Amino acid sequence: MIEKKCKDCSNTRYTYTCTVCYKHDRWNPIKEDKEKPMNYIPEIAKMLGVEIGEEFNILSNNFNLAFGPWKLVENNLVNSQKDSNNAIIGHLITGRYTIQKLPWKPKHGDIFYYVNELGNIEWYKMSSHSAEYYFYNANNCFKTSEEITLDIIARVLKEMKGPYDEK
Repeated sequence: MIEKKCKDCSNTRYTYTCTVCYKHDRWNPIKEDKEKPMNYIPEIAKMLGVEIGEEFNILSNNFNLAFGPWKLVENNLVNSQKDSNNAIIGHLITGRYTIQKLPWKPKHGDIFYYVNELGNIEWYKMSSHSAEYYFYNANNCFKTSEEITLDIIARVLKEMKGPYDEK
């Protein structure tokens, strides 16, 4: 057997997997004179218009792919079951599949903006009150006030007009 040194922890080893740092795949021995492979996931995320860790749906012929939502992580594309599928990345890059971004959802303590019943933009801090969830479910919950356009204000006011309001 040939003795090799792990380039990450300098452990002498006789197998492909370093028994100290466990950083090496047993099927791919360390190539001392080669650089690490380039990770293109950040560039792919930028090209697709999403951020690393941001959840989205993937559409094929306007139908959602199963087991979503999906997200790009450090070096892969994973779904809600933590399954990965690199073939889907190829379909996204070539345009066979498309991304459908999910609406931003505030977490506890986040500030969000909404349109009130008078058409004014207000902010609120997300807590555990049910009213904030109604804002989100009515598509009246925004990360910044700049996202709220006149069309959105008109839509929200139209949807707020109930059966008891005068016409």
